[in-house]
Amino acid sequence: MERDMDSVPEVEKQASLRQLCFTFGTREIARQLKIRESYTDYKFIDFDERILNPISTYDFALEHCWGKCVLVSSKKLLPLAIFYYHHFWFVSTVIEADRTLDFSVEWLSSLNGIKGLISSMSRLPCLSWVEVVILDGFMAGKSISIIARSLGKHPKTVYGYRKRIAVKMGLKKLENLITLTTMDY
Repeated sequence: MERDMDSVPEVEKQASLRQLCFTFGTREIARQLKIRESYTDYKFIDFDERILNPISTYDFALEHCWGKCVLVSSKKLLPLAIFYYHHFWFVSTVIEADRTLDFSVEWLSSLNGIKGLISSMSRLPCLSWVEVVILDGFMAGKSISIIARSLGKHPKTVYGYRKRIAVKMGLKKLENLITLTTMDY
């Protein structure tokens, strides 16, 4: 049964258009790498705040722990993507989603299958282990007191960490991240 595009909600149209663009872009990168006879066996992962729940947990590591992954990240999630790059062996590199295809192909061609990070990204703030645990707890809806107890820290300390996470992600407060993930696009 085929649906008329006029009957599809706007949010669904935009999400499918975004996924279509992501798929097209990554296929084109793989095609151009093949033409250059560079390493092409990358798995591209859409690392965007609209799908933060599945990527902010360690289930991400279990799901993607094969091959060489390239995280295509939005600006807000770069600190988390860089954390994953530093701590998970299967993440080969991180590419900003707003980079051109030519830049991405050049970068991946120069890596040729080895692990590397663009020098401008290496200067960006990265989340710490504690900050990632707090972000995971926050996204799971756990209270500050439960997160603090699990870390053996005072709740006020956890509030401080939350503020630092928000600053690193370019947000005024961490609650704004929830707004981003639930907004209609």
